[in-house]
Amino acid sequence: MKKYFKLIISASLLLCLVIAQENQSAKDLANSEAMKEVQNAAADIEKFPSSVLYDYASKKLGKKGKIIGEVNADNSIYQIGSATTVISSGSRGFITSRNVAFRKAVLQAKAEFVRLQGMKIASEESAKYFEDFGQGTDPDTQKKASMLSKLKRLANEKVDNALIEMGVSRTEVSSMNQKQKEKMVEEEYSARGLQLAAGMLKGLSICKIVEGQIKGGDYEVAVLMKYSPENQKLAAMIGQDNNAYIDPAKPSKTLDKIKNQEAKDLIPRLGVITTVDSNGQYVVIAFGQAEVRKVSRRQSAEVNRAYAKAANQARDNLKNFVAQDISVEEITENAEKLTEYADGSQNLFTEDRFEQVVAAKMSVVDNLRSYPMKRWTGTHPISGDTIAGVVVAWSKDFADKSRAVEETLNTSDADLLRDQNSNDSSDSESISNETGIMMGGDDEDF
Repeated sequence: MKKYFKLIISASLLLCLVIAQENQSAKDLANSEAMKEVQNAAADIEKFPSSVLYDYASKKLGKKGKIIGEVNADNSIYQIGSATTVISSGSRGFITSRNVAFRKAVLQAKAEFVRLQGMKIASEESAKYFEDFGQGTDPDTQKKASMLSKLKRLANEKVDNALIEMGVSRTEVSSMNQKQKEKMVEEEYSARGLQLAAGMLKGLSICKIVEGQIKGGDYEVAVLMKYSPENQKLAAMIGQDNNAYIDPAKPSKTLDKIKNQEAKDLIPRLGVITTVDSNGQYVVIAFGQAEVRKVSRRQSAEVNRAYAKAANQARDNLKNFVAQDISVEEITENAEKLTEYADGSQNLFTEDRFEQVVAAKMSVVDNLRSYPMKRWTGTHPISGDTIAGVVVAWSKDFADKSRAVEETLNTSDADLLRDQNSNDSSDSESISNETGIMMGGDDEDF
């Protein structure tokens, strides 16, 4: 019964998300074409996430003349990445594994952005064929057989007999001696490919997330990521802590929508999105989530730890929006070797190997000015796990205020005391031209 109840909840959640997606009016979007999809980014929980996301995104982008993996007319680029959790839903540690799967999916998408910048490719392959169906024995060869080789053959036979007496099968012994057998036919093929790519990525945001459970208990997370010139400028402003001018855009309701959203609507939100506030200024919003473990004692401490982990994850997502130095290395190897021997036995060896490494180098943002916009707790609709979530945001307005606070709080004691001495003769508000500090009010107010 509980299982069916969960399915009903999941279906209801999907229906709500789809309706919300379709009813989103174009008037809520910013006037920048390159920002429209990002400002009202939504996330669904679906079955077969990667294929659903690809079909959905292809259809939506196609209506606007855009293509996944292409540099579009407005210079926007879209790429998809996906990954599967190691831990099945319902098992301990699933939420953490889900977060990891999301991060892997993002790295996969970023690898596609890196490939778009060009790759270094190296490859090699070879094929070999040999056969020898001669009959009889060459008498000259027979004469060249030394006493040492005869003794060696005799020793091998004794070892074989000893192995057989110890219980080793004749088939295994025969396999051990294959190198000593006369080869009649040998066919071999091998190929190896190496692909390398690296690049600095800035301003990549989440445009769409689709996640859900598939057959066998697997849980897949798929992401659609977007690059736009506007996002890149925002990333540069955050990374350089620069008070650059941004042309005002049409306000969006996304910011207020997220502030007022319930937990069930925030669970499918991960990564970073960008939107526009009521003043026409861009806002970068980052999401973080962590599992709240159920413990017999000190449950409040566990909840607070989950909030702290979620906040760290959100800030890390915001940092990765600023810049990431990504490298991609892929190695493919294919080989097959067939050997047939005079006694009719044969040996077949095949290899199909693939190795992929997507790595992000250590990077640092010196002044990441963000504020906690919202925190929440909710229940995952499929696994039933309790999740703590934190939403952090960056805005130009907040960054300006943060710089002013930094200057104020780092005022020297000498300046503070000098300002106090200059204000002793008056009870009215005064302004220090040197530090910008305002000091006023009556002592009774403290």
